[in-house]
Order: sequence, then C-alpha cells, then structure tokens
Amino acid sequence: MHVIGIEIIDPDGKKLENYAANLLTKDGQAEGKFITALNDKPGRWTIRATDYVTRVAGECNVNLEP
Repeated sequence: MHVIGIEIIDPDGKKLENYAANLLTKDGQAEGKFITALNDKPGRWTIRATDYVTRVAGECNVNLEP
C-alpha cells in the first residue's frame, strides 16, 4: 500500500488546492475523480500523481473545453 498525492494544475500553471487529493493504493492501483466548476478556465490541465514514500511521480494532461 502507498499513499499517492494528486495535484491538479490549471492552464496557467496554478495548483488548485481545492482539487488536490490523497489516494490510498490497493494492489498498486488507485482510483479517483474530480469535477470541474462551470467557470474553470478552459485549456490544457495537468494531473500529477506523486507517491509520498518513493517520490516517484507521473502526470497526464487533459483538455478542458468550454
């Protein structure tokens, strides 16, 4: 088991603390979701996941459309 810290970063590069989360893995996997607000800025958003123990990190990008 590991704890994974999730950061959500908007198109301006700002970390949005209200979307941050910690997920507990089970068998090396975790699942989570976040719902954007209607007035969130459209564009390329980044989701970054970091293992708190090993500091191994990964990220992906999603495009938020108006």
